[in-house]
Amino acid sequence: MRGTKPLMTTFSIYNLARNNAFDSSKAKKELGYHTRSYRETIHDEVEWLKSAGKIA
Repeated sequence: MRGTKPLMTTFSIYNLARNNAFDSSKAKKELGYHTRSYRETIHDEVEWLKSAGKIA
């Protein structure tokens, strides 16, 4: 209406409203999958960014 691109499209609203409750129990049972803590994940990401020269 304003002549600008909308922040949210009809499709993005649809995707937010649908049921996205995924279950990882099968991956845990059959593949030994496990999640990592946010702290560990962020720490590893920062270390990778440093080693790649993306951050100081």
